Order: sequence, then structure tokens, then C-alpha cells
Amino acid sequence: MPFFSILIPSYNRPEYISGLLDSIFESNFDDFEVIISDDFSPKQQEIKKIITQYDPTKIKTYFHQINSGESLNKKFLVSKASGKFNILIGDDDRFTQSGLSSLYSFISENPNHDVYTFGYNIIDEDNNIISKYKAPRQINISVSKDQYLYDLYCADMLPLWIFHPSTFCCRAGIEKEIEYKNNVGMAEDLFFIFEVVASEYSLIVIPDIMFEWRKIQIVSKSEQINQSSKFLADLSARVKIFDCLANDSLFEGKIREFSMRTNFQYRFLIKTLVSDNKITNNLIKNKFLGNNLGFSKNALIEFINMSYISKITFRYSLLAIRLLKFLKIFGVFNTILFIFNLLKYRKIKYAIQRILSQKI
Repeated sequence: MPFFSILIPSYNRPEYISGLLDSIFESNFDDFEVIISDDFSPKQQEIKKIITQYDPTKIKTYFHQINSGESLNKKFLVSKASGKFNILIGDDDRFTQSGLSSLYSFISENPNHDVYTFGYNIIDEDNNIISKYKAPRQINISVSKDQYLYDLYCADMLPLWIFHPSTFCCRAGIEKEIEYKNNVGMAEDLFFIFEVVASEYSLIVIPDIMFEWRKIQIVSKSEQINQSSKFLADLSARVKIFDCLANDSLFEGKIREFSMRTNFQYRFLIKTLVSDNKITNNLIKNKFLGNNLGFSKNALIEFINMSYISKITFRYSLLAIRLLKFLKIFGVFNTILFIFNLLKYRKIKYAIQRILSQKI
């Protein structure tokens, strides 16, 4: 039984999957199996050719002849895993050099948790670092403690400022009990985290960067862009998750109670609406206010009724709201350090460089 089953849902990214496999096989840790499940991508032959370059005793590969979608592909991967812990990672992402060994050491020293999350770099299509995110200190998130629960479910500052919900380490068996859902759009990973916490499993955030999440900046450099980059993908997923929070019996109690509050609706749903100028009142009316929409209809109507000034004010106050929450959790010094690292690791500087290079 390997310690880690590294599960890779693959689709049409031969140009990046070799980088992921390099990061695994060139790391200083070898107690793993790699399972790749290609979801009937047009470039299957190219992906097959790349995979043959790696140790066949460590890799299991499956090439499907029908496209089943992200959540079903993840469930298939989980069904084939034999490790003590599963790590799902995107086929265009990669581990840091010491990511797997550091994760193994942390689990060995802190064995009584169910889900282990960790910090990450955001990189572009050329492996340049855009920004870095990690928790300033170790924290535990559970339904029995209110300290972080509300902010986690708001899904703005937490989890993304301290861990990425798409890549984490999960004790074997949990993903069979709480399966990845196919009714929440592209956010089955975030919703899985919500369900894990609501089911009273123990989730810990490790204050260390262990993988790199790729964000495609120039569409022409990759045929397969990030799901979250597709217009309305984030909003559509949040609408579906919001109705699950309102109606699913798993979330009864304190989670249901705070999800009904107006300030939660603003942070969970309306922040997505005001952050995108392309989302208009007419678009919301035509696409989302249909007869089949559930509880989230009230929150969307709230957005439509906001004045233009209110929308602009909320948009620019959103960062302040997040920073204040970060300050409350991690303190003044760590908040200043976090802001410094955002600037140091070029999220703003990177954007300026892009603009200048285009002018040149």
C-alpha cells in the first residue's frame, strides 16, 4: 500500500502533464502511486506517448472512450486508488520540489486529521510565479469551532488566501463516503470541502507551500483553459452551492443559520456579481431568475435592486473586508507580511509587465 495515491484527472493538456509528472518523479519522495484518468480528450495519443517516458511500475493509466465530466472522472480515480491518502491534482499543475516529502512529514507528526490542505503558488503558462498564498500559521477548521467556519463558507478570503480547494490530501475512504457532486457546476472540489467540514471531519491547514496551481493568462498558449476562467462559471457554481446550503439536511444547524444572513449572501454571491463588469442586471434576469431557481433567487434580486453607486462601493470595499478578516484571524504582523508578499511576488508587478511587453 503506497502512502500517497496521486490522482490526475487528465483532459487535453499534453504540454503540461509532463511538468506535473516531472515534479512527482524528480521529488525527494517515492512512496506513491500515480493514477491518470484521461476523460476522452482529443489529444489522448500525445498524452499516452508522454506517460511512457516514466516508471511504468508507478503509474496506472486509464483512457476513456466517452467524456464523463470532471466530478465523475474524479470518482473513477478514487475508485482505483490503493494508497493511505489521496491527492487530487490538476494535469497542468505541479508539486514543489519538497512538497510531497514535507506533506508526508507533517502527516507523520500530525496523524489525527482527515483532510490536509496547504499553501500554493499561482503560476502562468510559462511557469512564472504570479502570486503566493499560504497560512501564516497552522489552523484547524471544524464544524465544532466557530472561529473560521463562517469565513470558510463565504469562500472569498478563506480558503483561497491560505489553501486551494482543488488540491488537498484526503484520508482514503472519505471520498467514497462523500462523493464529488456533479450538480454544483465546476465547484465540486469546493463543495466537497464544505461537506467534509459539515460531516465533522477534521481539516487542517498547513502553513507551507506544497504545489503550484496554473492559471492560463494567454488562451492561445493552451487549448484547455481553466474552468474558473469561463464566463459565469463561478457564479453558476455559487448559485447551485447556495441552494444546497439552504436545502441540504447536511447543513442544518449553525451553517444553515449563518447562510441565511444578508451579509453572508453578499460575500458568497454578490461579491462575484459586482467583481465582473460583464454581469448585468438583464443577464441575471434572463439567465438566472427562472422558475427552477431556488433560494438564491432572493440574493440575485438583491443585487439587481442595488444602485450603481452601491455596486461600485461594494466592489472596492471587498478587498478591505477580506483584509480585515485576515487581520482578525492572523494578526497585524502577518497581515502586513501577506500584503508585502502579494506585492513581492508580482501579482501587481506581473500585470504591469504584461502590459509593457504588449506595448513593446
